[in-house]
Amino acid sequence: MDRLEQFLDHLEVAKRYSPHTLEAYRRDLEQFVEQAQVQSEDQITPEATGRWLSALRREGRSPRTVNRKLSALKSFLRFCWSQDAQGPSPVLETPSLRANKPLARYMTRGQMADLLAALPESDSFEDLQVRVVLLLLYGTGIRRSEAISLRWGDVDLESGTLRVEGKGSKVRVLPLLGALREALAGYRSAQAERWGIGSASPVVLTLKGQAAYPKYLNLLVGRALAKVPPLEGGPHRLRHSFATHLLDGGAGLEQIRLLLGHSSLAATSIYTHTSFEELNKHYHQAHPRA
Repeated sequence: MDRLEQFLDHLEVAKRYSPHTLEAYRRDLEQFVEQAQVQSEDQITPEATGRWLSALRREGRSPRTVNRKLSALKSFLRFCWSQDAQGPSPVLETPSLRANKPLARYMTRGQMADLLAALPESDSFEDLQVRVVLLLLYGTGIRRSEAISLRWGDVDLESGTLRVEGKGSKVRVLPLLGALREALAGYRSAQAERWGIGSASPVVLTLKGQAAYPKYLNLLVGRALAKVPPLEGGPHRLRHSFATHLLDGGAGLEQIRLLLGHSSLAATSIYTHTSFEELNKHYHQAHPRA
């Protein structure tokens, strides 16, 4: 479709979407063009869209995945509408599939304590890095992408603060816990000794001194969790644990929202369900008539 590249340029320049998000939009829209067999925006009809959605469901795609792809198509059509001013496409009225929102998977405080206790305490760069990454994700609740984009200029060890640029280029300043500050100081010295660092140097590097990437961080966290059975998961599980433990400890949803960088309380509200699961468990363990 002629306008696809224009749309992606719009998302990159005006919306400031990340390369990862842009690639997802491109993949979803190119898949639609191929499977729905459309050549231009005029051929994007409710019938063509319906055939595409049916094909996705036959492939076994989850409602959540189908809804994401449909959302990408609708965003593209809104862009075309803004360019032509010819009125909205009827495809914009296509309803999303009902999808059960999964509960956030988190670790208990005991499991988190076991995980940190199991970390090696040597001064090797690899061991220092694992400790820093786990403490960073659990101690601040930042996203995987935010950890990867973190630079040493964003870290103020003297004041104990961390500057994070989140989704939509929104900046928030987070406090650094004492243990994390100490770990970051040792890790920074080790990194400087190996490769030298500046304010623009990435905080998280591979063992070869290159900038970390999503799969690398997934493997690093996954291997650390696997050493404490039955734990498993990746960076987002530490973010969920951060939020859940704050809520259980008495923090308000609005404060947790600000720390996580959510744009609204709707995204943060998932942790109320998670916390209720914990409350329900303790209730049934403690109440004599439960």
